[in-house]
Amino acid sequence: MSAQPVTTSGVRKRLPKIREWLSKAGAEVLESTNEWELLRFRADGHTCVVYTNKRDRLTMDTLTTKAMTAYFNGLPWSAHAKVKGKRTSVDELTIRKRDGDDCFFCCEPVPPGEGSIEHLVAVAHKGPNHISNKFLAHALCNARAGNQPATVKITIHDKAKLEKYRRELESRLRQSAATVEAAHLPLARMHDTSAAGHVGVPPALVQAAPPHPQRDLGSLPARTGNQRDTLPRLHFSSGGCAPVDFGYL
Repeated sequence: MSAQPVTTSGVRKRLPKIREWLSKAGAEVLESTNEWELLRFRADGHTCVVYTNKRDRLTMDTLTTKAMTAYFNGLPWSAHAKVKGKRTSVDELTIRKRDGDDCFFCCEPVPPGEGSIEHLVAVAHKGPNHISNKFLAHALCNARAGNQPATVKITIHDKAKLEKYRRELESRLRQSAATVEAAHLPLARMHDTSAAGHVGVPPALVQAAPPHPQRDLGSLPARTGNQRDTLPRLHFSSGGCAPVDFGYL
């Protein structure tokens, strides 16, 4: 028995039943993003789309073709491949090594094993199914981008990259300001203590000068009459200058 071909008219006529069948098989049926998409769904971590061109001919990738062929020929099909643990495709590993772990559309990290591979130039636009035409994206970001031209996808990427850079720059500036403020915190807490003769110095650091010792003159012998040289002369000299006589006590 020959396999039933998948035709444009056949998909259009059976579209409600195909969507119901996909849901029962575990696929996530999505809304079409433009007039050229007859059907869009997610299966096994990939976004599958049934495209039609101006000549009303179908264009599908390998996974989408398997699903449609299984439906039209009554074959078993499941939206989730039976693998142990999370599966990370060879393409995803290669793209992560080449571009990093950020989503192409929002520039935020994509958890391992949960990435979606999207074509920069859509297959419907004659884009090659080569690693150079593929990039990593979140499933939701991939679905939102739809079958947009490559120029639109690049514009989305550039805007997201600039926005992420702006957020990182603001975060660094805030951290820098907090560091400077913390370094100047002791000075900020100082207040005017001019009453003690110090401005801008905390009271705890201001210490009163010790009292000048008073000389006890009562114990000195008194000078009487013409008594001379009872006490030594007080003189002061500085450098090589002659001493200055301050007289007798």
